[in-house]
Amino acid sequence: MTCVEDLSNEVFLEIFNYLDSCDILKAFINLNIRFQRFITDSHLQLKVKLYPQTKSKSKQILLPHKSQIFSLYLYDHLIINQFFTLYPIDSSFNQLQTLNVQFIRADQFIQLLQNLPLLPCLFQLIVYLDDDQIDFHTIYSLIFNLPVLKYLKLSSLQHGRLSKLLFNPIKQSNSIKYLIIDHPCMDDDIIILLSFLPHLRHLTCRKSVTSPPRFFKMPFPSIISNLTHLFIQQCDMEFDDFEIFIQKISSQLQVLKIVTFNDPSYLDANRWKRLILQNMLNLRKFYFEYHDYFDDNYKLTPYHRLSNQFLCSFWTERQWIFDVSIDNFDIIYSIQPYRKKWFEFEVIENINSPIPLSVTNHLHESVNKTVINKINLFLIVFKITHLDVDCRTITISNLVKLIQQLSYLKFLRMSHLPLLKIEYLINEKRRIIRLSQKNKNITRVNLEYVSQIEQIQFVHYLCPFMKYLLINCTNDIDPISLIQFIFKTNAKFVKYLILMCLCIPSIQNELIEKLQKIIDSEKYNYTIKHIDNKIYFHRKF
Repeated sequence: MTCVEDLSNEVFLEIFNYLDSCDILKAFINLNIRFQRFITDSHLQLKVKLYPQTKSKSKQILLPHKSQIFSLYLYDHLIINQFFTLYPIDSSFNQLQTLNVQFIRADQFIQLLQNLPLLPCLFQLIVYLDDDQIDFHTIYSLIFNLPVLKYLKLSSLQHGRLSKLLFNPIKQSNSIKYLIIDHPCMDDDIIILLSFLPHLRHLTCRKSVTSPPRFFKMPFPSIISNLTHLFIQQCDMEFDDFEIFIQKISSQLQVLKIVTFNDPSYLDANRWKRLILQNMLNLRKFYFEYHDYFDDNYKLTPYHRLSNQFLCSFWTERQWIFDVSIDNFDIIYSIQPYRKKWFEFEVIENINSPIPLSVTNHLHESVNKTVINKINLFLIVFKITHLDVDCRTITISNLVKLIQQLSYLKFLRMSHLPLLKIEYLINEKRRIIRLSQKNKNITRVNLEYVSQIEQIQFVHYLCPFMKYLLINCTNDIDPISLIQFIFKTNAKFVKYLILMCLCIPSIQNELIEKLQKIIDSEKYNYTIKHIDNKIYFHRKF
């Protein structure tokens, strides 16, 4: 092979997947006869993206190749108007499968929709409507007339009602399987939309709002739908209304994701259990978040106490795990399917009991104090056994106080511990060790972004009964010095230690040999195992 023309057409097809179609046409169409024939071959599918800065020549060069356009992305109403003036929608776009129009005016889009049924392969439609007044009734009615459409995403900041779109008892035929309602929508509108979509499998709603009370008295029958996946990103419905909504759609749901606020009755685990057993028997995956505002006025309600029932066998048998986290002024109660957690540390865990509490890096100092002062409220309801805390905005003294209050704590994960001075450790050693006597249950510790040995010393003072330790090191710490500190200068460190894992950015065989010599010289009964960027020290029994 001596020149680029020796490459096969298959190779060029692969290369062209990474290039803009207008650039391909400009560069190759007039190069020679071979490329002219290749470009006009129907096997070459063009992916066209046009922005305001796209030159007019680039738009005009597409004219002979309309039938090869596979996907079309148009950004802003001026580009959209220019393009469809040059290339009116007709059956010559016979390979167009994906149409993405952004910042289109509502009247433009309605006009465009009149001609879209002419496209025999339009499977995917993505739209962002940039308008103050939007006739969603007309828009959805026209979209439902697209015979082969499979995927629809309709976005807007505006809220619109579908009151004119009458309930349809599954008589209209269309092929939509995936629908993303990326605009505020009332729950009765969702019910009406579902009645037009007999083949819908996946539904995502950005924001679902409770309809007026009259809706729940209307004689809408339940919909026998094929919906298997439902995701509501911001559910403003009260739980009473959400229950009716689920009952109305009579779905075959397998995956449910919901994020909600304000109504604490969503924390009633027994009520969720009844709803699932009566209306969602096929549910396999359940993702749930309830957000509470966490400040000095925060109080637990009876519903917060009922959330403790998320620990019962109904949930654990399905491996749906309850979690509590604090993010700035937000306290988040969540349920999600089981997946391996940081605290399992290469050992199979019983997932039936732990209540993880996460404290994130977005905390302000005022929130830190609120957490410390309010933690006893949680302890009335929950036995916190897991703590995951980002230390960048919490003081060491507050961290020690927080851990001291969690008498059931077994698993501790800390990231970004502050740099500690030796003088601090000397002065605070006795106090920390005295407080740590309440931390006898902490046996598993995970440390992230460790950059100095003093941080390890502090953790040992705080958790002297560690059995499992994971240390994720930065490049600032020397692994040899760290292991010498643990196994040579601090014999008490390994008194209870069964398994330790060092995560190091770069590991060479020479390092493993040096570490093995340190272990052997101190006659500690540990084996060393190296896997990827991890070094395991496992006690022999």
